[in-house]
Amino acid sequence: MKKLFPLIFLTIPVLFLSCNSEYEDSFDKTIICSKLTDALIANDEDDVSVGINNLLNAQGQFNGQEKSFEKLIEQVDSCPNLQVTDSCFGCIETNPPQSEIRVTVIQNNQTVSRAIDLQNFENKLIFLKIHD
Repeated sequence: MKKLFPLIFLTIPVLFLSCNSEYEDSFDKTIICSKLTDALIANDEDDVSVGINNLLNAQGQFNGQEKSFEKLIEQVDSCPNLQVTDSCFGCIETNPPQSEIRVTVIQNNQTVSRAIDLQNFENKLIFLKIHD
């Protein structure tokens, strides 16, 4: 039993370190941009949700959602085939107010325009829905 405790105490930090490393390796902006582009073209709300929430989580949430919103716009706009054409923070008059990012996708001679709606949930921005 005495030998078990040191083993447990050595194993726990290793698990935490490997989890952090795994998370950092799993964030590849090129892959996220590619999947987000495909999802927006296909109008696939589930995959758009994953891409937007991955970008939000990777950048970290800032004090005040407006800064998180601005950083998300920068992230989306830096994707090769995506162009943010319009955005508004807290402009959709619901309770709580929602935000919107309008994105134009240009890929393989195809141009698609989508709006990404975000909402405030537990003081964090999260994906809500997409629409034309």
